[in-house]
Amino acid sequence: HNHENDSEPSHGEQIFLMLKSFLQTEGLATDILLTKTGCMGQCGSEGATIVIYPDMKWFLEVAHEDLDEIQGYIVK
Repeated sequence: HNHENDSEPSHGEQIFLMLKSFLQTEGLATDILLTKTGCMGQCGSEGATIVIYPDMKWFLEVAHEDLDEIQGYIVK
């Protein structure tokens, strides 16, 4: 499905915006760089791909319900 002309952000964009909001709420936005990339070798997978550096911790096929686990990993 092509989201270029949709008014709703894509799934990956929604995840990005939710993580960005979380970092701002937690006061971490100046300490943690959140950036968008291409598919990172995971093209064709369902959901977003998130990698946390320098740990090299990968979260694949991320859905909204996975955000609690990822947010917990970030603040540990």
